[in-house]
Amino acid sequence: MVSARNWDSARVGEVRGPDAFELLQAGEGAAILSYLSHPSFVPGLLQVPSYAREVIRSTAGPRHLEQGELEKRVAERMRRAEACAARVQSSTPPELSLMIDESAFYRVRDPQAAREQLTHLIVMAKFKTVHLSIMPLSRGPHLGLCGPFELHKSADGTTTAFFERLLEDVVSNDPAVFDQLRGTFMTVTATAVHDEDAVGMLEAISAKL
Repeated sequence: MVSARNWDSARVGEVRGPDAFELLQAGEGAAILSYLSHPSFVPGLLQVPSYAREVIRSTAGPRHLEQGELEKRVAERMRRAEACAARVQSSTPPELSLMIDESAFYRVRDPQAAREQLTHLIVMAKFKTVHLSIMPLSRGPHLGLCGPFELHKSADGTTTAFFERLLEDVVSNDPAVFDQLRGTFMTVTATAVHDEDAVGMLEAISAKL
């Protein structure tokens, strides 16, 4: 295992705990190629405040979050989401591929939060380097349900693979891990609904909420 301090000099390594999140953010900011997959929620980089607030509150575990701490976490997530949106709209946008299970839009209890989230995804999906895939509930169980992950690759070839876990986060810079999970992503998205059809699906879901 390597620490955050010597990550750059490590040939292949893994970091767990709080340092993993810091390394994830570095990978996000430098990425020219990203894959985001989540079986339960919209990935954090694409969340809106109302959706993020309910997700963070509901997944805090047995410890009740005070309002100040909740809003601090929401603000941090929105900082990352806004940075992602800015990169997508820049003159050199990254290729951003998303895999989201349809259940993510029914997971929150506030219909308005769900509609705001759907609207944001529809807008983001219209950018040419954003590739949206939605897995319909009708497809049944699929490999993507095994857990969320983020993959990022920078211009110099550095890879970042991030796994969000219940007890601790994990990040790896092993290219083999990146390639294996990219293969998983491609396998899952092969049976999903893509791009314009995915946007149409989101519009239909929003109309029913």
